[in-house]
Amino acid sequence: MTVRLNEVEHTFTFDEFEPVILNPEEAGKIEVREVELDQDAGLMPKPLVEDMSGYSLKEYFRTQGMKVGTCINPSYLFAPYAEILKSQFSSVTLENHLKPDVILNQEKSKVLGRVCVSFPEETSHLLDWCAENDIPVRGHTMVWYMGTPEWLFHENFDADAPNVSRSELLRRMEDYIAAFFAELTKGGWADNMYCVDVVNEAVIAPDKMRKCPWQEIIGDEYVKYAFSFARKYAPDHILLAYNDFDLETKTDKVIELMNSLTDEKGDRLVDVVGQQGHYGAYSSIETLGSALTKIYEQTGCEIQITELDVSVSRQGTDEELKTQGRFYYNFVQEILGLRKNGIKITGITLWGFADALSWMPSGHLHIYDRRLVPKYAYFGMIGLREYAGFDGEEKFAAEGRTNASYTVPGEPARYILLRDDGTYADTVHGSETVGKYRFDGRSAYMLTPRAGGYCSLEIDSGGLTARRIEAAGEVISLIREDVSTD
Repeated sequence: MTVRLNEVEHTFTFDEFEPVILNPEEAGKIEVREVELDQDAGLMPKPLVEDMSGYSLKEYFRTQGMKVGTCINPSYLFAPYAEILKSQFSSVTLENHLKPDVILNQEKSKVLGRVCVSFPEETSHLLDWCAENDIPVRGHTMVWYMGTPEWLFHENFDADAPNVSRSELLRRMEDYIAAFFAELTKGGWADNMYCVDVVNEAVIAPDKMRKCPWQEIIGDEYVKYAFSFARKYAPDHILLAYNDFDLETKTDKVIELMNSLTDEKGDRLVDVVGQQGHYGAYSSIETLGSALTKIYEQTGCEIQITELDVSVSRQGTDEELKTQGRFYYNFVQEILGLRKNGIKITGITLWGFADALSWMPSGHLHIYDRRLVPKYAYFGMIGLREYAGFDGEEKFAAEGRTNASYTVPGEPARYILLRDDGTYADTVHGSETVGKYRFDGRSAYMLTPRAGGYCSLEIDSGGLTARRIEAAGEVISLIREDVSTD
């Protein structure tokens, strides 16, 4: 259902797991523009396995020498989610409840005249639950350009006042980090935390640091100060992590940054580099292995996958869920292959496991559907290829429909040859790009950088339909319907 509220369109999905409550005060401002209810979107047609008692993510990854985790919020502590948490996971990340805008207390900071950290009741409850159930916690996140209250950077802890000086912000950073670990220790939670993201997403591009209040007031060296303070105040057993996304494209800059973070003795301040991992089901991971290998070999930092999820389109068809399952399978197998080659990757954390409690419900991101039925993705995670959506995927293009020529608006004509061995050649201006494609029985998917995304060649009785689609699987522009075939 799409509604328009205050000139902004909002889309809601209704089913028994997602009740929507509209504020009566807003009723007069709501205009219903479209009603389209698809109760089956993102749902498994039927369980792949009736009895799941013999399957365990936690056990599978234990045998690989790794932790497997998920992020949680208070909703995950209710049955039946809590039972899945306890049986399937060996690590937990608090989704939002340790972020600075949750734990920094403005009023107390004003009274004390220095930064005050105060864990709210929900944060304490989540940490207590993890400790009581012997599930180690991965802390997330301390110094970040988002999720940090504006008042922290202003005089008198007042967002309307002028910015503080560099020396004052450094004092506040130290007070914040010291108070964070003091609060953990006071609450009895420090022993159960094994790692914490000290700095999150400081690199914006392959050669550029991100602008933010920390950087603008202190300078790029704010990252080094953050890790120096964390090393000073963190218990010795807690690993200190730098966390970021798209390490495949930021590899060299992240290596340069990590190698600059040493103490006065020359010892490394960072223990872990985290690769977040928010992917689309059609994303390529061809460069992931080389990026993580290079980071590990050139920095000595262990690697963790910290926020893995895999989106499909809003429609969430069975074929898309199978593609998602294959991605999870291929991703985990890639990580395990790197471990066998000596790359120290110690854990994979999912950014949620249940579509009903997802941070992005329309993407059907997770390994359990809204009814808590394990998806192909679940079995992909534990390496069970037969249940991971591979039926028919080993086939390639149908006989007589392996070639396609098409045009991209504003670009010259293109010619794509889909080869029987699963590779394709993309020719334009006489130059050729070669890559891999997948065929799911109807569509062949290949990365076409010149088209700005993934190209889907959909086979039907009339030939091939070429579409340009984004990583999440949504069709964003029709390239050409009347594609010619050989």
